Amino acid sequence: MEVSDATAALLVAMSPATIDRRLAPDPAAMSLRGRGTFQRRQGTPPVALPARPPLDVLDWITTAHQHAAAAEHTLAVAITRAPQAGQPWSTIGALLGVSRQAAQQRFAAPQAPHAARIRS
Repeated sequence: MEVSDATAALLVAMSPATIDRRLAPDPAAMSLRGRGTFQRRQGTPPVALPARPPLDVLDWITTAHQHAAAAEHTLAVAITRAPQAGQPWSTIGALLGVSRQAAQQRFAAPQAPHAARIRS
């Protein structure tokens, strides 16, 4: 699909809903049925999808694992800084969907053990 500069400028100024309305070929050709599934009406031909190269699922797993590790690191850094910025653990836990104690146990820096007192 090629879009001219003038058309691109108009699209940028529009809301996503307006763009959808203008780009939809015939909204009446689709009807909602059941739990959010669409059923094509008679006479509407299906759209053929372009051919794609085969997906290397093992490469996909490797990439997903790398992204998950990076996200976990970013989350740990952000949560480490939140208490330093004065945010309570209860708020951090609520954002993560866990209790204050669970958030603290998972992300708080381990405390050094208290020095044992030597009695002489």
